Amino acid sequence: MRRLWSIAVLATLTLTACDIFGPDDDDDRDPDDLTFVRFAAGSPAAVTQASIWAVHGQSRTLVIRYAGQPAAEPPLLEFRVGALSLLRRPNGALFLPGDSVQITVNVDAQGRFLFDFQPAGLVFSPALPAQLRINYERANQDFNGDGVINQADATVESRLRIWRQDTPQLPFVELPAIRLPGLDLFEGSVTHFTGFALAS
Repeated sequence: MRRLWSIAVLATLTLTACDIFGPDDDDDRDPDDLTFVRFAAGSPAAVTQASIWAVHGQSRTLVIRYAGQPAAEPPLLEFRVGALSLLRRPNGALFLPGDSVQITVNVDAQGRFLFDFQPAGLVFSPALPAQLRINYERANQDFNGDGVINQADATVESRLRIWRQDTPQLPFVELPAIRLPGLDLFEGSVTHFTGFALAS
């Protein structure tokens, strides 16, 4: 059953029900220091780019599925912009009721769970942020890429986090996120646009 996008629901989740991860100020990572989740052979993203128009005063959701994935299953990526999530344009101007902006997500061409969100510099309300979900249930289970699926991969998987990279020149920083219980799915709050990755 699909879980509702709800701040109230998220607030009721406890450490006994799910894993909650937060940023560590000393845990910046260069891309070479991260082990990125990768798409399994035969299960790529259905598209390499997707866009929506977000409107101040309306809730909008961008969805990217795995190729051939049924609509009833949790998609590869969901990005939800709440009715009051939009705050400032990249130039600093405030969003007013009815204002809109096109949001575009680009999937990494190298097969990694790395997603570029545009327009860069878009700002969301810290009180009512946008919500990002990444579902890796169809990812390559050889997480460390050594050609064998074993306990070493389970260790890598247990350390997975959502990471953000504000610009390609900067290191990755851990994004506060929840790993939903019983699912290969992470959810995190987004306050500004950047690149996001699922990695260990």
